[in-house]
Amino acid sequence: MSRRLVYLAALLVGALSAVLATLLVPSASSTIQRDVSCSPPTIVPPGQRGKIGPLRIGGIHQEAGSVEIAFLQWTPTKVLLRVNRALKRTVRLRGWRCEDGAVLRFQYGGPPLLPPPHTEEDLRRLGTRVAVFRPYPCPRTTRCGYAGYMLFTSTGNWKLNAYETGRRVGTLVLVVVPMAQSKAMGGRKLTPEFQLRQ
Repeated sequence: MSRRLVYLAALLVGALSAVLATLLVPSASSTIQRDVSCSPPTIVPPGQRGKIGPLRIGGIHQEAGSVEIAFLQWTPTKVLLRVNRALKRTVRLRGWRCEDGAVLRFQYGGPPLLPPPHTEEDLRRLGTRVAVFRPYPCPRTTRCGYAGYMLFTSTGNWKLNAYETGRRVGTLVLVVVPMAQSKAMGGRKLTPEFQLRQ
């Protein structure tokens, strides 16, 4: 076989390999679409907290067992994320509104938010699209967590995904309801044994 034929055969094999790789590997858009797509609200067993990978989210468990977050219009929603033990890796959290895929923004760390009220446009641009939670020392006898805000812009179902090193490690679909409809009994004061990272 001449060198020219060998060269052409190599080009053909390379082209076929590229086509197969394109067909077999999911595109970035399909991955994002899969992450955004919602299932019904996550059901949480009685007495337990909603779980997003290694993070535990507070909230009100409805009779149906889903996680409910009380929402006050134009106001960032304070949400405490707890961990049973110190994180081993950095966790990144992203969120979307199930109705239309609108991005949820977060304020965990960074400069403090201005006092409310805010406009809906404010809540769409303040904070970050990804909340980053880095490991920090957490004694075994201490409950640890991360304090911050989720900038919900409406009621309804919202989806949260947790990622470690680019791999999704947890998903939670929660229900955001108006403050007046929430069954919240008021926040419990944090004891000195509870260590928070802002």
